[in-house]
Amino acid sequence: LFCFRVLSLSYTVLLPMFAANVLNGGSRTLGLLLGAVGIGAFLGGVVVSASYSLEKIPRNVFITSALTAAGMILFSMSDSMALSLPAVALIGFGVIATTISINPLCQSTADESHRSRVVGIYIMLNMGIGPFGGLFFGGIADLAGAPATMLISAICLVGVILYFIRDLGRISSDLGEVLKERKELH
Repeated sequence: LFCFRVLSLSYTVLLPMFAANVLNGGSRTLGLLLGAVGIGAFLGGVVVSASYSLEKIPRNVFITSALTAAGMILFSMSDSMALSLPAVALIGFGVIATTISINPLCQSTADESHRSRVVGIYIMLNMGIGPFGGLFFGGIADLAGAPATMLISAICLVGVILYFIRDLGRISSDLGEVLKERKELH
């Protein structure tokens, strides 16, 4: 979650630079981009809630993180609204779907005596870490430009995803065992 939030939320800092410098627009362009992110986020929430299954969360987190990275890569290469709007909608979809998927995983796998601590850490990582990524990637964007910075962030996210996929089978297996134990206790 830490790496995902730091890397994926860089788009929020870079959107104004894209709107002004890449898409040659202003506040209207930025508003359209933010609206597309919102539409994607709404759809991500609907899809996750409609297909909710704890057993599938590790796989879903992999898929939605990959969609986020794909959206970031597309957006970094775009110089038109026709490509930028679907790309940022994909980013919004992926970020929200990933974040929503991780929350029940944390809550349902934590021991009851530690659940509030786990949720507290989740909230801190979810809400408090993203701005540090924005600060870091905003500084890089001043030097390298918004498209290169978005691409760097996306490539780093792909690296994290590849690291995660290496352990996906083990994580799914461990989750299955924890869920089985929880069912046996109830």
